[in-house]
Amino acid sequence: MKKITFLFCIVFFGLFSCKTSSPPSLHELFEEPIPLKASIIDIPSLRLGNPFSLDLLDTLLIINDWYPDKNLQMEYFTLLDVKNKAVIRRFGKEGKGPNEILQPLSAQLNKNTGLFTTFLAGNQSIVSVSMDSLMLAGNFIGDKINMLNHGLFTRGIRVDGKDVVYVGIGLFDNAKYRILDASGKNIVADLGKIYNQSNEDYNNAILGMVFQGRLKPHPHEEKFVYCSTANDLIEIVDLKKGIIAARFESYYPKFRVENGQAAFEKDNDNGYCDVAVTKKYIYCLFSGRSVDEYGGQALKANNIFVFDWELNPVTSYLLDCDVQAIAVSEDDSYLYSSSIIDDEFELIKFEMIKRL
Repeated sequence: MKKITFLFCIVFFGLFSCKTSSPPSLHELFEEPIPLKASIIDIPSLRLGNPFSLDLLDTLLIINDWYPDKNLQMEYFTLLDVKNKAVIRRFGKEGKGPNEILQPLSAQLNKNTGLFTTFLAGNQSIVSVSMDSLMLAGNFIGDKINMLNHGLFTRGIRVDGKDVVYVGIGLFDNAKYRILDASGKNIVADLGKIYNQSNEDYNNAILGMVFQGRLKPHPHEEKFVYCSTANDLIEIVDLKKGIIAARFESYYPKFRVENGQAAFEKDNDNGYCDVAVTKKYIYCLFSGRSVDEYGGQALKANNIFVFDWELNPVTSYLLDCDVQAIAVSEDDSYLYSSSIIDDEFELIKFEMIKRL
């Protein structure tokens, strides 16, 4: 793949007057949310741990939930058929041996390639496995892209376009996003900037610790969305054009640095817990809660804000329970998640009502 020179262009999301000192908050930007009620998907053999991420391909749902098997060995993923309410298999055993993995932080399904992809924080790599292999209960064998030689990554995704590339965020020297080629051996480009709005002269690695987040690629185009876990910052990055196409942020995170590590203040309002995408829309699960006020529930949320791929606000939803991760059907009809109901993690879905 040829080395690509990128032109950086930030287009600020302008739905507010130039006289306004800061953009409106998400709650101010959207109309009153549409309330949604969860329905339980009853699968008797399903046992869930604490789901971190999930993704949907037709009727197949993969949940990254870190749950031990009967021998108390950690298995990271559950593969389900939500239409037939059946557990297909558990997979992804914890370990350093062949076909074993450490700390997967994502679940990414691609209908065009038929691949399941996950970023492994413990292995500093991205692994892609064919869904056919997973359906046949084969070993967790796939293409493994080693990222160790290119900095410390905190998240990574695969973007399929004219060329396959791998996109990550992490603790880099000068950029926000690092793009690797299909082999993972070469850096194609470094993109973007982490904006320091504090009064301290923090280096990029410290800011990278603060602005960790969730990444999701567009299902068909060479672009992806980033949502910050630290505040309400959201960015759309178009790889084909080589620009950051849109950006929104209404407040800056509250944090301090101790012994070279960034730590959030307890009164910082957390950002996005998760993000799901379809061809048309971006579904953002937003917390806006502080640890000081909500404790551990600050890491969960019940507000869904929906944007299009130009970051225009579309609609918002208010779930009747707190969730940590979401997936959305291809036709934008259903949202899937899990929540604690009667002291048990249950798989749930919401029918998304359209605003008239």
